[in-house]
Amino acid sequence: MDEEVKATSWAELFSSGLTGRILLLSFGVWLHAADELMVSTITPAMIAAIGGEKFVAWLIALYEVGSIVAGAASAIIVLRFGVRFSMAAAALTYCAGCLVSGLAPDMTVMLAGRLIQGLGGGAMIALSFVGVYRLIPEHMTARVYALMSIVWGISAFSGPMIGAAFADGGIWRGAFFLFAIQAVIFALVVLARMKDAVAAGAEPATDARGSVALILRILLLAAGVVLVAASGTVTEPAWQFALAAAGFLALAFFMTMDMKSGRNRLLPRRAFDMREPQGAVIVLVLFMSICTMGLITYGPLILTRLHGLSATAVGLILMLESIGWSVTAVMIAGISQRREPLAIMAGFSAVFISLAVLAYAMVAGPVVAVAACALVQGAGFGAAWAFMIRRANLLAPDGEGERVASAIPTLQRFGYAIGAACAGIIANAYGFGNVGEDKLAEAAASAEVMANASHAIFLLSLVPAAIGLWAAWQFTSFKLPLSARSQA
Repeated sequence: MDEEVKATSWAELFSSGLTGRILLLSFGVWLHAADELMVSTITPAMIAAIGGEKFVAWLIALYEVGSIVAGAASAIIVLRFGVRFSMAAAALTYCAGCLVSGLAPDMTVMLAGRLIQGLGGGAMIALSFVGVYRLIPEHMTARVYALMSIVWGISAFSGPMIGAAFADGGIWRGAFFLFAIQAVIFALVVLARMKDAVAAGAEPATDARGSVALILRILLLAAGVVLVAASGTVTEPAWQFALAAAGFLALAFFMTMDMKSGRNRLLPRRAFDMREPQGAVIVLVLFMSICTMGLITYGPLILTRLHGLSATAVGLILMLESIGWSVTAVMIAGISQRREPLAIMAGFSAVFISLAVLAYAMVAGPVVAVAACALVQGAGFGAAWAFMIRRANLLAPDGEGERVASAIPTLQRFGYAIGAACAGIIANAYGFGNVGEDKLAEAAASAEVMANASHAIFLLSLVPAAIGLWAAWQFTSFKLPLSARSQA
């Protein structure tokens, strides 16, 4: 009979001799997360210097596309090259993107840099998850994922402040150079200090024909995400429908081709099949990510126009989500394994409830209720996320661990892109899409337009939230193998 595994404590984690390896994996999370938040604060200074106002949305969109593509390919890459060399290459790719962005003379070059940054950043975050699966003993993984949640929370504070410091100092390009320097140091330390490991059941690398098919699938994935995201930026219903339909068609082709690719697949077997644990967790991650984008995309505008909040106040409310996530993840990281399904269900139920309350409170107030919902939403993810990933790894079929580990952050980013696009389509349908660019400020100032759009965005977000909650129920119903059960 296999020996049972006992969950570790924080003291045991930091005395395990793996602290350096854990910090390296967490630093990959830092670079990716802080970058996204840093760029938002330097954008005004950037636009004033190089122009390109109409392409502002693509500063984030192209970064997300690069992240999704790199994350999707990470499982195949790590099977061929291992975590150590893959992580170093990802960091150097990210560094190259930072340099291109920092030296960009115009917005076209800047967007190219953002795409390269996304490729490197997306690979780093996916490889961090794969690295935990490959390099960290199973009984320590819940604590490690909680630590990564803390790093993500710290990024929510530090990223904007770093960007603001450079922007206010009139040297916004320096923010990109700072992150480029960090990436180079990170790559060198990874090569010098990280030891790799080969997971049991790992499959051989793809051949030349498989490489061509892999590139085609990645291009289809990228095209699908770009088209769906673009559908949320146009106002004409016909164009919205055409772009969204083309995007979903490209994504359908991607998934069909990927399922037929054997050992060269990017996603795990039977992805999206709710009868399998890997399918249930993918559906869970995708739809729970989609439903959260209303607060991020339109929350600041609604709070500013309807409640007269300053940008600082709005930022503090949004930061509460990260605080809730990080604090909750730390507080419950040591719960017994048999209670993990309860934490997962309770966490995602809290997310659903917070969205339901936001559908009312975003318009009617009080603002403190909106702040409480942001905190509860973050706490819900903090309660569920680490345990969800840990169980997904334990339930992964043989040879599928890397694919499951890399699919989770990839589908998370995909959900963000889809959710933002859907929020844009809904907002335009309720008023924004019926006015020209010269009247946009007037439309945004209209309380009626804001109220109608807000109700629609948050009420309709309950649909993907309900699907995600159902997937969570399915996922937690799967029994862990006896060898993976802890004594606690």
